[in-house]
Amino acid sequence: LVVKVVSGAAGEQIRNTASVTGGESDPFPQNNSQTAETSIDSAITLTELSAEEQVLGLQQVWKLTARVVTSGGTPTGSVTFLDGAAALDSSALSDGIAVLEVAGLAVGAHTLTAAYSGDATYKPSVSAAVVVRAKAFAALPLILK
Repeated sequence: LVVKVVSGAAGEQIRNTASVTGGESDPFPQNNSQTAETSIDSAITLTELSAEEQVLGLQQVWKLTARVVTSGGTPTGSVTFLDGAAALDSSALSDGIAVLEVAGLAVGAHTLTAAYSGDATYKPSVSAAVVVRAKAFAALPLILK
């Protein structure tokens, strides 16, 4: 028995063949080989989210960066940045990285995640949560002379 297993990249069509031989006296050589077409499933991805600052004031700009990694190749598509279940916005991947700048988060803690939508070659994935806090800065007293 000879089994030939061929590996391939995600999204690729490959052909696997298994053969047996009974030697020259085999009365049915046409039955000694089987070939099957196989599609390689989408590759698994890992999405990582980082925030430049963990605490900012109300109108300051938060810079969020999502990085989508896989065992080979560079994913394409987009990443949606979420505050809880609410989408903040989406950003296209460039070399596996998507960036979003957002301002105006309400005072308090925000649990942010980044969701990669996947593409024809790569599976979707969601980052671990990053908690950031928007603070209202205390007003300085006005002193008149």
